Amino acid sequence: MMLPFIHKRDHLQASLAATLGLGTRPIPLTFALWAVFDGVSAGQRQDAIFTMQNVPRHWTRGLLAAVLAGTLAASAAQGQTVLRVEDARTLAFQLVQQGNPVAAREVAQELLMRDPGDVVALVALAQAEQALGNRSAAIAAGRKAWGASETGSERHASAVATAQALVLNGNGLRAQFWLRRAIETAPDASTRANATRDLRNVRASSPVTAALSFSVAPSTNINNGSKSETTDIGGLSFQLSGDAQALSGIEYRLGGAIGYRFGLSDRQTLSFGAALDTRSYSLSSSAKALAPNRTGSDYAFQELRLTAASLTRDKDSTAVTKIEAGLAQNWYAGDVLTRIASISLDRGFQITPKSTGRAILSMERQNRQDDADRSATIVTGTGIWSHRLQSGAGISVQAFVRDTVSDSPSIAKLSYGGRVSYGFAEPIFGQTTLQLSLGLERQDFDRPEPLFGLRDDLKTSVSAMFSFNDLDYYGFAPTAEISFENNHSNQSLYDTQDFGIRLGLRSVF
Repeated sequence: MMLPFIHKRDHLQASLAATLGLGTRPIPLTFALWAVFDGVSAGQRQDAIFTMQNVPRHWTRGLLAAVLAGTLAASAAQGQTVLRVEDARTLAFQLVQQGNPVAAREVAQELLMRDPGDVVALVALAQAEQALGNRSAAIAAGRKAWGASETGSERHASAVATAQALVLNGNGLRAQFWLRRAIETAPDASTRANATRDLRNVRASSPVTAALSFSVAPSTNINNGSKSETTDIGGLSFQLSGDAQALSGIEYRLGGAIGYRFGLSDRQTLSFGAALDTRSYSLSSSAKALAPNRTGSDYAFQELRLTAASLTRDKDSTAVTKIEAGLAQNWYAGDVLTRIASISLDRGFQITPKSTGRAILSMERQNRQDDADRSATIVTGTGIWSHRLQSGAGISVQAFVRDTVSDSPSIAKLSYGGRVSYGFAEPIFGQTTLQLSLGLERQDFDRPEPLFGLRDDLKTSVSAMFSFNDLDYYGFAPTAEISFENNHSNQSLYDTQDFGIRLGLRSVF
């Protein structure tokens, strides 16, 4: 049963008089508030909201506190909270949009006095606190709204409000996590697209970058061993030990990177980064039988790399030049293997509207800690051409030449080769995309090893990468890469083959 009009009017006038002072009779405001909460038409409520938005600021707190507390409590006693609460929620959001966050906060807080788990009121409070510059309070309200949410739409709104507050607070990295939540809980394709766009914008503008990678790869040759059981030395055949032959097993790879970048000017950016790559292995039962003295930890590998880079865009933004220097150290089977210093010059440029090119020149000094003679200086030149076909498919062609200078005849060599990749324009089924790749590399060693002749290798590789984009969760989709690599050498000891399937995750944004 609705409260009689006269009762409501008297109740509102009494609340207002008590709040604003004796003798005050803001009758137009009384009727405006009555229309907000119990108006019989949408037009009446909208007119009333407009009146409320123009209340003098010095009346805002008392007026809203008295009326909301009084009328919501009265209506709750009558079992008539639905219409009133919905209109109060609408008023809170509209007050934010109209630039009156103080009033919006009061409305939201009164709603929360009634129900601390009111998700809509918490989202409105988060937006009001944002507008007032109270970013910590806005973040707290958004997180509380997420915890109280029961539907996908509520979770989406809570995640967006929290992400907005985090961005304003300078926490772009945490905001990206909340935007991934917003994408995952988006109620429709359009809302999901908007959240995805926001994520990309935040990531592009955030000074802090972070990435994680993980993969599991069953392989027929985790130790890069020979595919042969014997080798010829000086015309004589010798049996290879088990651990010199190819051992099958599983590679577990986990990596992470974090970086910080800041602009030196409109066209130049300086960045610093750190990356860690770890690989561990387990041997198959057949590998354990072939090499019983070996375990997976004998092939474990870790590398830590620190980098500093400068990126400069041309005035017309058609080309980018990147100079990067790095220091790294890696470990093999738990012992320090190599210490590395590197520098590279990378020039990317637009060739046509659908074609890009890159030219990379790099130099790396590797100081081996296990055997100084195996240290090396490596100079590499690489060229890459990428093109988007009319069909939407993408093709990339890469060519390189690499000169490795070392005191060790097993290390010093000249390598050259290339790789061609093709990405299909349309998913091959569902939302699954496919990219094919074919590689070829020739290695000419500088000097013969003792007891061996001059060595020449030809390495071929082929791979197919599947991305299951319709199975993504929080923007990460599973991937499967099937690869085969064969190295043919004029020295049978170095003939190797490896067939593997790598399962991992990639970001679809």
